[in-house]
Amino acid sequence: MSAIFNTIRTDLHNRFGHAVDTATIDALLDETYQRHLATAVIKEFVPVLVEREVAEQLNGIGLNKRQRVIFVSRDDRSLADAAVALVNRLSDDVVATSAATHPENFGNDVLESVLAERGLTRRAGDRAFGQHTGRALDAADVVVYMTDKENQDVPGIRQVVWDFGDIEATTIEQARELADDLEIRVMRMLNTLAPRTVGPALAA
Repeated sequence: MSAIFNTIRTDLHNRFGHAVDTATIDALLDETYQRHLATAVIKEFVPVLVEREVAEQLNGIGLNKRQRVIFVSRDDRSLADAAVALVNRLSDDVVATSAATHPENFGNDVLESVLAERGLTRRAGDRAFGQHTGRALDAADVVVYMTDKENQDVPGIRQVVWDFGDIEATTIEQARELADDLEIRVMRMLNTLAPRTVGPALAA
């Protein structure tokens, strides 16, 4: 199966794996893939058709998908990654990813040190911790632009702009204030998506 189906499989696991075991999702995906592949005239359309059908079937049997949030950051990708880590820590019902519009921007060292103190840095194996794929069917429920400088061109049902102002933290105090601000914003957003799953505030 091509790389696109590996991505689809991962997406379905992330969005429905809290409600049904992954083996059931895999079996449904594989059966649907084979059925469409056998009759497809234009095989390039198969991934779109398969993902849509499997998601509809899972929704149809009463499984609520996890909502997806994408954090977009141009100036400081560490801030977007920290937002993803906060979502992963605070909620089991939301899948978060980051989309660095300028991946070469590694972030601010002072801010990174504060985020590391709070366990909010990128770690291998974190649930859904990775870059947004950009696929049309990967459209988020909410796209959060971390500053008002972002081009609002990431597909999503709802677009939100968080204007942090100057995110170039140069002191520990500034970085801690920025991290506190980020935590408050993430918790408020989660309360609009899945209020019963949000945990207590993190310790500073």
